Amino acid sequence: MVKVPGVEEEEGRHLHWELEVLWKERTMHRNRIQSLLILQGVVVRNPSGRKFLVELERLRTWDGRELPGEVKARVIREHGRLRMVEEQIYGLKKEQERRVKEGAGEAVGKVRKLMGLVGIGRVSASKFVMEAFGWREFRNRKEVGALAGLTPTP
Repeated sequence: MVKVPGVEEEEGRHLHWELEVLWKERTMHRNRIQSLLILQGVVVRNPSGRKFLVELERLRTWDGRELPGEVKARVIREHGRLRMVEEQIYGLKKEQERRVKEGAGEAVGKVRKLMGLVGIGRVSASKFVMEAFGWREFRNRKEVGALAGLTPTP
């Protein structure tokens, strides 16, 4: 039997969905920058730092030449997109923090309770509540296991 979440439950799930999308997008931008540079023989660990653009000017190709102009321009544009995504992630994380701290309601209470457990932070607690325990009702442990993919469903 399928239980469809209500409007409020569905509304509460959008914040962590958007965060997940942005985390994947951040990884995509970082990988693209690193790939563009590795083609020139340059290895960069963290292309998302604010000092990256300064370091980019000092980088040299595998044979000691300056990075080609088009490559450098593309990396700079990609870095701008990466910074924009990171700013959005920062803003959404602050919003999530604010909701957990100030929010009222059953779901927020469940998030706070889960955060009381050792090893479960705000992000994991929010995900557990919004995706599993916020609107679903479990009658037994088999249903919980089925949700997690640990037991077969009929």
